[in-house]
Amino acid sequence: MAATYLFAVEGLGTLPDLETIDKNLLLKARQAINRAADRARTQADRQIRTKLNFPARYLSSRLTVRDRATGTNLSAVIMGRDQPTSLARFVTNKNANSIRKAGGATVHVGTGGAKKIPGSFLITLRNGNQGLALRLKPGETVKGKRVAAKQLAPNLYLLYGPSVDQAFRTEVDKSDLLDDTLDFLETEFRRLMEL
Repeated sequence: MAATYLFAVEGLGTLPDLETIDKNLLLKARQAINRAADRARTQADRQIRTKLNFPARYLSSRLTVRDRATGTNLSAVIMGRDQPTSLARFVTNKNANSIRKAGGATVHVGTGGAKKIPGSFLITLRNGNQGLALRLKPGETVKGKRVAAKQLAPNLYLLYGPSVDQAFRTEVDKSDLLDDTLDFLETEFRRLMEL
């Protein structure tokens, strides 16, 4: 399940009911919130990519501003896809013959060193994507704290790395992101209102 983080602006109790507030003020607030959400999403994306080897294009389509401020709803939601990422995405050499000759694929998920997974190999999935699979002997289990596996057949497992949501929860400094987002929101709102 995807985690939800809330950036709240306090001290708005003195504002009138949003239904009766000046339409221009409401418009500028929505614009500032949406720009702040876009900026926060970009900053989170960059923080994740400094620690994990997600391609920018992959991450930008899976870490998104899902809900935007509209009407009298002055909130925006940043959400990361919570499905695990195929470990094949982090394989350093995509040549199936080289992997077979080497006795397994080498993956480079994070800023630490690359890791070889003995016995692993690339397979083509039904949807045309590549997956990293591992065939185990009877009674063996998949080892590794950060590796998830889905059983495809008896003793055949498809290997997964972290989801984008998991990366957002573990690799982004929420305190810095919150402070920077709130500062930007205030500055952007003042700029839009020409204060």
